[in-house]
Amino acid sequence: MTGTLIKAGQVVCLDDRDHVYEPGYIVVEGARIAEVGPQSALSGRDFEKVVDLPQRLLMPGLVNAHTHSPMSLFRGRAEGHSLFNFEGWYNTIRVIEQVMTPDMLPPAVALSCAEMIRTGTTCFADQYFWMDQIVPQVRRSGMRAALGYGIVELGEADARAREIAAADSFLAGVAADELISGWVGPHAFFVDNSIEAMQKELALARKYGTGFHIHLSTSGEEDRYCRREFGRTAVQQMLEMGMLEQPIIAAHCIDVPAEDFATMARRGCMPA
Repeated sequence: MTGTLIKAGQVVCLDDRDHVYEPGYIVVEGARIAEVGPQSALSGRDFEKVVDLPQRLLMPGLVNAHTHSPMSLFRGRAEGHSLFNFEGWYNTIRVIEQVMTPDMLPPAVALSCAEMIRTGTTCFADQYFWMDQIVPQVRRSGMRAALGYGIVELGEADARAREIAAADSFLAGVAADELISGWVGPHAFFVDNSIEAMQKELALARKYGTGFHIHLSTSGEEDRYCRREFGRTAVQQMLEMGMLEQPIIAAHCIDVPAEDFATMARRGCMPA
């Protein structure tokens, strides 16, 4: 027989019937899992390679739905501070980001990937800037990833043009990657991304057939702005602008108005 047989004390499938095989096995052919089942079904079969893990659990890899892999650099910085207000975030995180250099990112990303792999995560959704420093480390790790190019432009035309161009280049660079998908990653709609930027970001998402990885309703700032400027919630304004036509990973979402729950569910928003 071809392929590699991996036997384990327990195999959790997480399929539509939640099969658990004790003991169980999987057969890997090339880069694909070809079979899963109980070890009692293996009688008389031979394989090119056999891996026996009698005291181990095999299960599908975990997915980290929202992270900033370079921010392992900041571990411990926010202890005793709240990141749910501008002052706390700015004085603990942003002041350091403003003096960071690109060469700081690769070792931080490598550490984050190693920690995820060690704890069973095989796929993650990331959002940060300097993606040219992040992508090589993710490729080296062998993990699958949805990488969002982080955009903060604060309504500045020069910053907007620079960041949109950089995001465009990033998306083109990973378009054919088998394990990495490129996303547009505005830090937060309406907070630090202007309407003009959002329109250009939507055009980018449509161009590459991808979605947005954003922070939404962490503190209610977006809703306060949109109710004041447009007379509607942030989600309603995003709908009006066509932003919800693309997939959206929305991080935090702790202050979304209840009236918007149904809209987000219908439009396929994925809170993380």
